[in-house]
Amino acid sequence: IGQRFDVPLLQAVLPVDAEAIAEAQARGVLLADGRVLYFRHELIREAIESSISPQRLADLHARAMTALAARPGRADYARLAHHAELAGLEGDACRYAMLAAGEAERVGAVHEVWLQADRALRLGDHLAAGDRFELLIRYARASNFANPRLEDAVEAAERAVALADEMRDPVWGARAAVALAWTLWSLERVVEAKAAVERAIAALAPDADVPELARAYAALARMEATSFDPARAAEAGARALQLAEQAGLEDVPIDVSISLGLASGHRGRPEALDMLTDALDRAKRAGLTIQMVRTYVNLTTVAVSLRAHARVDEVRREALPLLQEFHTPVPARAIEFFGARSLLDRGRFAEARTLAARCDPSLSGELPVARAIEGLIRARCGEPDSAQLLNEAWAEMRALVPAESSRHAMIRLALVEAAWLRDDRETAIAHLRA
Repeated sequence: IGQRFDVPLLQAVLPVDAEAIAEAQARGVLLADGRVLYFRHELIREAIESSISPQRLADLHARAMTALAARPGRADYARLAHHAELAGLEGDACRYAMLAAGEAERVGAVHEVWLQADRALRLGDHLAAGDRFELLIRYARASNFANPRLEDAVEAAERAVALADEMRDPVWGARAAVALAWTLWSLERVVEAKAAVERAIAALAPDADVPELARAYAALARMEATSFDPARAAEAGARALQLAEQAGLEDVPIDVSISLGLASGHRGRPEALDMLTDALDRAKRAGLTIQMVRTYVNLTTVAVSLRAHARVDEVRREALPLLQEFHTPVPARAIEFFGARSLLDRGRFAEARTLAARCDPSLSGELPVARAIEGLIRARCGEPDSAQLLNEAWAEMRALVPAESSRHAMIRLALVEAAWLRDDRETAIAHLRA
């Protein structure tokens, strides 16, 4: 029944008398917090649980689920799903996990959406096509931010695409293609991501499903702003805003504002910081977690490129604790890396090295970038082995990450700077042209 519970729940699961509870408290096994009892230490609870036979444990979990489900008031669907799964009641566990995922999505709990959608998909062998499709979309979106294994998000989105094709539903197909685009973009497969969005737009245009078409154009604006043509991002963004107003959508205008702020920053315009700050304020007021996360990352990106180092520090101080609370490690790592670059440009080499060294080997492309930061530091310090380190980073990056990745440009520019610093004009120009 968990680490904390009340006496009525305990009695519903396993009737015990008051003397037994008092003895457990006297022995320091249980403590009281008002009307709630809790184990003095989690290890005690785990030891007791491990002493119970599997069949008996499953029965107790089933009783806990039944008791919790019968309680008046708002149900804790995640807790119900937990007990149902451990009781072996897969149908109930899937149903409660679906409800928990939907509830978590409404309040912006991205990590919980990922966990509960994963549970529902694992246990939902007999799900209807519509329920399975919605779960796959939810899982792909949440996993893209909360799951360090970004490939899992791509796999879920591809399954959604296949299901939409099987059902011959163009709106499903477009929604799945947009979800796939976001997941591919996170793996820096940006050419494939843009192609997926363009397929979505082409599929939706004849039937004019306005809300989904608005989201597809917003995704296209994001792709253009990030990896292709910032000027074209404005065109896609304008179309997305027009459709969003027609459909009465709240999230799409904020998404577009983030993309346009990033596009403006890529063009070196200082007003980009104000655009992104305004988008962040709007996302906070609307309680849109994913948009908040996006804005923090893009604010850091633009502040670094504009050498607005004080703003980089402000964003890092505000964003990192929140991203930890949201359980979104991938965006947090991006902010840390941009912070390292900012410190590097300020000549704070020791701090930059420390941040870069925190790279996560499970995230494709992080190790080469960390090595490139170290190589560039050595180049600026005039150390002779900097070129070798940068060349190693460049070789690793080409092997790990697709050629269209922005990380390629990051390391190329480091190679240009290092060659220029050692007065190797020919090599610097060659890397610059490449």
